[in-house]
Amino acid sequence: MTEQPKRGDFKLKNVLARLGCHAERFHTSGNDANYTLRALLLLVAEKFSRSTEEMTELQVKRLSNMRAFALSPIPVDGYNSRCWPPTISPIRPSDGRGGQHPLL
Repeated sequence: MTEQPKRGDFKLKNVLARLGCHAERFHTSGNDANYTLRALLLLVAEKFSRSTEEMTELQVKRLSNMRAFALSPIPVDGYNSRCWPPTISPIRPSDGRGGQHPLL
């Protein structure tokens, strides 16, 4: 039987630690927003990687990109061109007819 989660298990710091993302300097709006997005991406990647359904090569690549983005270093003291943004393939929305959206 699985142990019931405790109240503190859902703190952002604990969720990130469980997902393998190093985080520090919480309770500043920029960091908290950044870490929340990273947690969301890692939770999505974890959910789909545990799926029993077959994934296409593109889906596997996108999950890998999400994980890489979420685990990449966070810029310290503003923009740091050596580590940000990570080099990943952009995911662009479709225009609904199989082509790229014209504005993206």
